[in-house]
Amino acid sequence: MATGGDFAMTVRRHVFGMKAGVKDNVQYIDDDTVAYPVGKTFCFYNAAMNTQKFTQPALAGGQEKAAGGDGISALAVTTSKKYIAVANTGDAPGIEIYDTTTRKRRKHLPLTVQDLGARDFACMSFSADNRHLVAAGGAPEWNLIFWTWDRLKSLTMFPVGQDKHSGHQPRAEIPKTGYVSTVSNNPVDPYQVCVTGDGLMRFFRFADAQLKPAPGGGFGAHAVQNILCHRWLRTGERIVASCASGDVLLYDNSEFVGVVSGSPSNGLALEAIAVTPTGFLAAGENGQLHVWEQTEGAGVDEFRHRRAVTMAPNPEQGSTTPWAAAHERDASAAPLPTIRSLCLSVLEDTLAFSTTTPAAAVAAHGHSASGMAHDRGGGGHAYGQ
Repeated sequence: MATGGDFAMTVRRHVFGMKAGVKDNVQYIDDDTVAYPVGKTFCFYNAAMNTQKFTQPALAGGQEKAAGGDGISALAVTTSKKYIAVANTGDAPGIEIYDTTTRKRRKHLPLTVQDLGARDFACMSFSADNRHLVAAGGAPEWNLIFWTWDRLKSLTMFPVGQDKHSGHQPRAEIPKTGYVSTVSNNPVDPYQVCVTGDGLMRFFRFADAQLKPAPGGGFGAHAVQNILCHRWLRTGERIVASCASGDVLLYDNSEFVGVVSGSPSNGLALEAIAVTPTGFLAAGENGQLHVWEQTEGAGVDEFRHRRAVTMAPNPEQGSTTPWAAAHERDASAAPLPTIRSLCLSVLEDTLAFSTTTPAAAVAAHGHSASGMAHDRGGGGHAYGQ
């Protein structure tokens, strides 16, 4: 039987699992490697070599455990793929930034619960120039932080949870959970920020050393929605936002346009979006993934719904079957796992995604396949075109 001394010498070789509740919990850092959280550790998995490397954030329970770190709540990667940000939850809800090559910590933004107004971060995102990080704290205050991280300075904070506006519409009270789901910087203008969530669609601008509310947002004459994810299209003019209702909303120059043509609007939540060279993808409950392509149309007709596919478990292999057309699946069958996060590879020819499935996950890179992590918390997958 192993003794305490034996365990002290134990070295991690392979970890099964993925922490499903972490925002944007699968991220490509090069064309073969994805980063994802496993408990209080984040893992770099190389699909070509079938290897894992591990880093435990100091505030998530490592060398600074005494500071009160309890785990990881959000991930973000720079557009250069050189750095990864890890948000920690607990009595010390800070953000740590690591070099993806050396896996060494480069910067650290230490905060207390009193500073942040929460014990965790709901979400975060790097600007396209890699210099700024915008992050949203969780309940009860939902504070928005704009940080020029290479200077190790939190430039400004805005109390979204105390503002009680969803854009143009005032609201009587702020939801206790899920109020902020996604934050992002405009890919062309790093000082413009979008924040979305439950009844929330707002824009902000960093100017004069402050983060200030900006015009636009809201839901127009449309019903207020619970937005679960949004992404800027590459020109920086338009945003697509996926909702709990199954709607996909379009915004142009910060103004609401309407529901994108072909939105399923079936009551099945769309929890993740990935922008592609020709359009975008949206995925969510019941294993659904929808593909839109850009056309010469205008407004909500600018994008054509090309197809819908689903992921189905393969009980014989204990893994995941290839994608199949959504209409081929028996509608009376048991619900499929929810797709929580989407991420395109650097060459944009492979899609990685995470799910809530308890079944084994499969990574298919190009036309080859290899095993990937799985457990009760969630699964990771990649799908090559």
